[in-house]
Amino acid sequence: MNKRGVSRTITVLFLILLGLAAFIVIWNTVRLVLEKENEISQLRTQLLLEGMDIVKIEKNPLDNLNLTLAIRKNNEKVKYVGTEIITGTQPVDIISVVDLSGSMLPQCMDLKVNGYANKKKCCNSLGGNGIFPSPPTDDCLNIINQNLQSVCEGQLCKGKWANKILAAKNANKAFINPVIEANSNNRLGLIGYSTKVLAANVLDFTNDKSALNSKIDSWSSLGSTCICCGILAAGDKFLKQSPKNKPKAMILMSDGIASEKADCLKMGNVGDLNNDGLLNRNRDYAINASWNVSNMISNLVIYTIGFGDQANPEDLDEETLKLIAQYGNGEYSYANINTILETYKSVTDKIINKYQTIKTINYLKIVFYNKTDSYQEIISNPPERIYEIKKYNLDMNGKISNIQKVEIYPVVISSTGEEVIGGRLDVWNLY
Repeated sequence: MNKRGVSRTITVLFLILLGLAAFIVIWNTVRLVLEKENEISQLRTQLLLEGMDIVKIEKNPLDNLNLTLAIRKNNEKVKYVGTEIITGTQPVDIISVVDLSGSMLPQCMDLKVNGYANKKKCCNSLGGNGIFPSPPTDDCLNIINQNLQSVCEGQLCKGKWANKILAAKNANKAFINPVIEANSNNRLGLIGYSTKVLAANVLDFTNDKSALNSKIDSWSSLGSTCICCGILAAGDKFLKQSPKNKPKAMILMSDGIASEKADCLKMGNVGDLNNDGLLNRNRDYAINASWNVSNMISNLVIYTIGFGDQANPEDLDEETLKLIAQYGNGEYSYANINTILETYKSVTDKIINKYQTIKTINYLKIVFYNKTDSYQEIISNPPERIYEIKKYNLDMNGKISNIQKVEIYPVVISSTGEEVIGGRLDVWNLY
């Protein structure tokens, strides 16, 4: 190869390398722009989840431009997303309200033995009842002895054993440790209800694991189902024993239909709350109890669990439990004998996560307006805990006069130092 050929080859290679270098430079620039835009997009999404409001603005009587601004963090927009920075959990008081009516007793279900006489013999051997109504059912109910599973599933009955009270006890005991360990100031209370709420089935708020387990172990099943009794008793506990500003949660479980209301008549006539055309039924009192308690107690959320039987879905009043949760600003969950443990865990996780202390912003931007001008202040230590209220003293003298309106905006700083401002959180009109 002559010198001219070599020179051309070197020139081509040089141009190729120059092109590659230019491509790398351009690509890196584009990549950085895309990464920046993606980060800012995520931060804007994060800011959409922030919830704060202005509680009060007070003027100094001697100086109208010396203001005290009270701002509260709320959880109306809090979701569970990866962009949040979890910094701890806020203490919460939780009451588990558990159905201890007779239907929670062990049952031998879906008897496969042939003939009514054989089913009756099976049920007599189990010491229960349930096959005797006309027409006979295929279940033997109200079996007081909780250790007869082998008889139920053996040749005599060929049935399916369901120990609902034991499953409910295990589910309640399983969430004690997660709740207490999430925050040492979390407390649990227990209320077992049937025809009424008996003192023996109640435990005040505590974080004593031994006391909680012992009370759960002591529960037994008997009587009818007064759902409103359990709700009102829990509400009374919250009012008397839980600080007003402390977050609260109630987990109400029932396996049947509200069949009692005697201890709830103090609420008076409640009307037709489930729109079934009938007034003041036991179900209406259960729904009204949720409404009353939720209106009396701030920071309360009511979760409900329907402990059902897939073979007999008509035995569970899901509609009432859904309305109780709706009036209590909570959620309804269905569970059966196989899923009750996981359902309680899921509800418990929601409660713990709901009251996590979440830091999503770097600071607040406060904007003051009069008829013609505006002025901005920065608050670098906004409230972080849900329902926390912080007060800020702001002297506007020499900055802006005749203030008519105040707005607050969340701000987060990107990794490149860029200020990303979210949408307006709240506005307060002074005139």
